[in-house]
Amino acid sequence: MKALINQYSQTAKSKAFSVFAASFMAVTLAGCGGAASDNGQILNTVQLPTGPLTYLYCPDIGVGEETCVLDDPANAYARSAINGTTKWDLATAAPSPLAKFYLWATAHVRDAQGENQFYVAESLHNIVAQEGSGLAQDQAKRAYRALLDNFYGSVTFTGPVNAQISHFLRDWVADRLVQPESFGLPQLYDTQSAALQAIDDWGYLYDANTTTISKKIN
Repeated sequence: MKALINQYSQTAKSKAFSVFAASFMAVTLAGCGGAASDNGQILNTVQLPTGPLTYLYCPDIGVGEETCVLDDPANAYARSAINGTTKWDLATAAPSPLAKFYLWATAHVRDAQGENQFYVAESLHNIVAQEGSGLAQDQAKRAYRALLDNFYGSVTFTGPVNAQISHFLRDWVADRLVQPESFGLPQLYDTQSAALQAIDDWGYLYDANTTTISKKIN
């Protein structure tokens, strides 16, 4: 068994290095170990992924408390300075859904919260939209569920700073699972009924009138 695990790890690392070497574009990120800019911030020139998702470095990457994304050779954000402010600028600059997946998964490891988990899931969902990846499809489902199970009460905010509106992220998860077409995303399940059944199986109820989600009461 140990030999099989080691073989899996080496195979994943080999695939990761191939992706890292072949399908990236260069940008500059704040981090450590590079040259200092005029304001004293350390800058690294790294390459961000633009290619397809061809492997998962570990089975739970981007989901829950798993931290393996920091060891993934394809993760250009592993040593970058990601916090509650910089993550938004980095997300805007990210050249692909795959880059955003690595960004948000790294942000989630650094600060486990519902907002980061949601954008991990949505990034995976966008990979599905871009390339029809079955790997991304299954992982997106797991990441959406992880938000419901671990960050049920989490919120995010939209609008100007002086008039922000809060939104329960669980309801955004419901939107992406039940009516993803409204957001330019594909259905992760064969049918909408199958999506609703998955939500029910997870222990939640979807209200079609309010498009909100709630916990089932035993």
